[in-house]
Amino acid sequence: MSFEIHRIDDTYMAVDDEHGIVLTPGGNNLTTRFPALLGAALENLKNYGPDTVTKISLYNLVCTYIDLSLRLSKHDLIEPIVQDLPIDIVFDLPASPEANHFLRRCYSNKLFDRLGLRPSLDVPPDLGRLKDGIRSELEGLSKRQLSTIIYFSACLESGLLGMAVVTCSIDLSGLAQAYCTRLHNYLAGRQSDSLATGGAGEQQQNEYEPEVYDQTYCDCECCIGGEQDHPLELNSSCELIQMLETVQRFCAFPDE
Repeated sequence: MSFEIHRIDDTYMAVDDEHGIVLTPGGNNLTTRFPALLGAALENLKNYGPDTVTKISLYNLVCTYIDLSLRLSKHDLIEPIVQDLPIDIVFDLPASPEANHFLRRCYSNKLFDRLGLRPSLDVPPDLGRLKDGIRSELEGLSKRQLSTIIYFSACLESGLLGMAVVTCSIDLSGLAQAYCTRLHNYLAGRQSDSLATGGAGEQQQNEYEPEVYDQTYCDCECCIGGEQDHPLELNSSCELIQMLETVQRFCAFPDE
């Protein structure tokens, strides 16, 4: 699969050498004002294919933005995020004290502090007040950021954590460990009281596994022996941190 980028006025369009203009899953032309963004999106498409359901990549984020955000008002993007609050994983912490403590630490961030929001085992009783505060925060974001929050929520079950990521309010190292399938399985095997909310080694819906792991880094820096208190301080060699940084790079571009 080979692509070219063609410029038409101030817009850049992706062209496939076999099928012509590259289309998004929604049938729209894959275009943007930013050639670097389009080039990176096409590299993702070439490497991983058009999986727009389970993988967070620049290609998926660009397609979601074109197919969704550019065709809806900001109000129509904000309301689904707000209405999904009751099913956010931030309000579905496991009852296990150890797992609860681990995820609270991973989810801690400046946005939640500003909203007076605390992860919990259930939806907070003052949900109406929280919705008002979240609407206010969302209204100040770009359509690109809003579409990313919606996509983040669809893949990782949390619009609230998506908000924290796109506003650069959260430590990506801790959040990556909250979502990491390999770490959860490692901890489940190391402890009788699994950090996973199901049985030992059971993958949960809110866990994530990237295309390729750097096994040496994972084994030596994160899944290491002893009784280390996770989350640890990791760096960008972690594949999941790279994925979250991809989200932030996409959101740094202004709206089309």
